Amino acid sequence: MTAKKHPRWLLAAWALALACQAAAQIPPEVHARLEEARLPDEALAFVVQRVSDGRTVAAHQADRSVQPASTLKLLTSIVALDRLGPAYRGRSTLLASGPVTKGVLHGDLVLRGEGDVDLDAQALEHMLRIARLKGVREIRGDLVLDRTFFQPARTDEGVPPFDDTPEFRYNVIPDALLLNTNLIELDLVSDDRQVSVGISTPLEGVSVKSRLTLVDGDCDSWDDGWQLPEVRMLARGKIEVALRGTYPRDRRMTLARPATIVTTESSAREAMSRS
Repeated sequence: MTAKKHPRWLLAAWALALACQAAAQIPPEVHARLEEARLPDEALAFVVQRVSDGRTVAAHQADRSVQPASTLKLLTSIVALDRLGPAYRGRSTLLASGPVTKGVLHGDLVLRGEGDVDLDAQALEHMLRIARLKGVREIRGDLVLDRTFFQPARTDEGVPPFDDTPEFRYNVIPDALLLNTNLIELDLVSDDRQVSVGISTPLEGVSVKSRLTLVDGDCDSWDDGWQLPEVRMLARGKIEVALRGTYPRDRRMTLARPATIVTTESSAREAMSRS
């Protein structure tokens, strides 16, 4: 049995037809954006399906494995809606581990986190005011951070950083207790000689200093010279964070950076317990 031979022009036409069919699946607006970014059509892969019957409306390289990037958030949202429901809301609670006698809490004050993404310094201050209105004037115990509501695996530990900016806010690790989204605010103020750094709220045993080099520039491009801060463990469990890179002269800015670059989980808990 012999294979049937096809003219070369027929094979070429067939290949061209397939290519045109694949290209036709990319909307013109998307194709224009790809060309604008100087990216080939092969750099894109997608599938669009109709929810009602699952019919594929458009597809391009649907079977190709690619990095999902931010579209992975859709999968996270689908799982959350399925498991928790659309009405679920995360919350935070202040609890007492002992009795309150004459304004004194004889025990620990427990801050329990249940996935409340809106827990910021203002919300915590309001919770403390309510505790005071309920008669608590003094705490003879520790401030305990309860993060046991869920404890995801720390797949980021012991491996190279996800990208070149592990200190940026989108790299914050999910946690049951995210006070201020686990970000530490840094105030940077520069003149023509130096950069002064302030940390809010100060952490016991943690200091931040500037090794930034002053340059002429504007705030719009200040992070072009930003480098990953250097973290040093000092004696008696103290931590020193050195900011590195460049910073424009005569500028003031407030940055938010993940607390994980400043302090370890255990030292943060100890610092909060002692405060």
